[in-house]
Amino acid sequence: MFADTKSAVIADRKVFFEEMVRVLNDRPTEIDEIMGQQSLFVPVSDEKRIIDAERGNLLVYFYPEHNGIKYQLAWSVYQIGEMLKIGLLVQNGQLGELLNDRYNQFDGIWSGTYVHKSQRGHMFMFEWSFTTPNLYSNWAVAETYVRGLRHAHFRVLQMLSDAVSKAQGAIQSSTVGAR
Repeated sequence: MFADTKSAVIADRKVFFEEMVRVLNDRPTEIDEIMGQQSLFVPVSDEKRIIDAERGNLLVYFYPEHNGIKYQLAWSVYQIGEMLKIGLLVQNGQLGELLNDRYNQFDGIWSGTYVHKSQRGHMFMFEWSFTTPNLYSNWAVAETYVRGLRHAHFRVLQMLSDAVSKAQGAIQSSTVGAR
């Protein structure tokens, strides 16, 4: 399905974005259960979802909760020509700091791809950039990002859960020691 017209590119991009959302919303699989990550599953928010294939933008929000702490995550995808950018927005500065300071696992999500980390006010942004020739003409290329995003999502949720647990453990330890 080589897309060489504007309308064909937009149609293919829409399918690509919709497939990303569909895969993110897939219920946990047997492998997820074996890996112990089924409890981390959080579906895409229906209220906050933008699929704008004409402009090359996808934005989806999630509202996970770990150990009583609720927060907002957003995955953004920007695809134009052969350029693809995937971003994670952590809209809680404290959680973003925990991820930024204690983990560099983000660099390994997509093999050989460095993640750019930045802070915007109280938000942290992690962004990967790719050159993606044949994104729409070869499903194996597209699947790298469609399935890769789900893998990244579970990894991020696991890292956030671990960070929250460690932070709460440190707070409880310091409180007990102060008594």
